[in-house]
Amino acid sequence: MKNIDFREATIQDKIFIEKLFIEGVKYNHYKASILDGSTIKYLIKGERNLLDNSIPQAAICCLNNKDIGFLIMSSRSGGIVEFHYFSLLKEYRNKGYGDTIVKKIQAMYKQNAKNAPIFMARCSDSSSAMKKVFVNNNFKKKEGSESGWSTYIKCDDKTLENDLLNI
Repeated sequence: MKNIDFREATIQDKIFIEKLFIEGVKYNHYKASILDGSTIKYLIKGERNLLDNSIPQAAICCLNNKDIGFLIMSSRSGGIVEFHYFSLLKEYRNKGYGDTIVKKIQAMYKQNAKNAPIFMARCSDSSSAMKKVFVNNNFKKKEGSESGWSTYIKCDDKTLENDLLNI
């Protein structure tokens, strides 16, 4: 795998993350509400979401110790791992780094989980590159998602994966 590492995002990374969110909103990859001022701080702080009992985890993606993007995920009860936001600097896109990052994250979660995790992702239908990353990593598209958005699921237990796809 390419020399990709992660470090925990801190409030000092807010401007870096915000810059990528602004670009993502411009191209309809994210909803504009993400830029409300407090949401990014909340995601970086990693406070428990009481509505779904998830804990967001914000990471900075690094290549040879250089920040190249960010990833915000959450872990939920039942072994569910959800990709919420993911963006790379323009010069690192369409070069395989997205695939590498998603593969590496999956391997990390599988290594540390008691049971095989269930990976989920939701992305804008405008995000052709992100959808391609999930398809390249064997995520399956769930039909009937919110209009303008696609939901992807991946689970080693194929019976469970099919059940989740057909809910």
